[in-house]
Amino acid sequence: TLSSRVIDRVIRPLFPKDFSNDTQIIATCHSYDWFHNPTSLAVNATSAALSLANIQNHSMLWNGPIGCVRVGHIDGRLILWPKDSDLKNSRLDLTYAANEENTLMIEAFSDQLPEDEMVRALQFAHFHCQPLIHAQRELTRNIMENEGITKNSQNTNFTKKSGKEDLSEIWNE
Repeated sequence: TLSSRVIDRVIRPLFPKDFSNDTQIIATCHSYDWFHNPTSLAVNATSAALSLANIQNHSMLWNGPIGCVRVGHIDGRLILWPKDSDLKNSRLDLTYAANEENTLMIEAFSDQLPEDEMVRALQFAHFHCQPLIHAQRELTRNIMENEGITKNSQNTNFTKKSGKEDLSEIWNE
């Protein structure tokens, strides 16, 4: 439930203001290691799913992908993906989401961390979101190539290399 709130807070602003299609995100964790909170994973999985949905439904125009990480501050060091048990000794518990250029969400609990350390943590988190975003772009590109789909320069229309313009024809073959 709290994970749903985090997911919604990150993705909602990335839809066009006039977007009115019913859209459901159901992030179900089937398995995890019990050491790490799966919320950031759910945000990244949602981003990947919406990026792939953009291929199938070109009218959606979701403005992603995004990356989400969790950062701790333990013994003066920033820790990416800290274990829940490590956070007991952490001066910071930061969940951070961003696209390539902008911060989209910050949720943080801190034990009087100095401003310069917090800025460093935010920069660290933003840097580590980039490989997640890149991986999602690669996933989308690979699927488009494998399915023979191209997109125009405005990223609004997708066309199968067979020349079909109607996406319903593409996905129902």
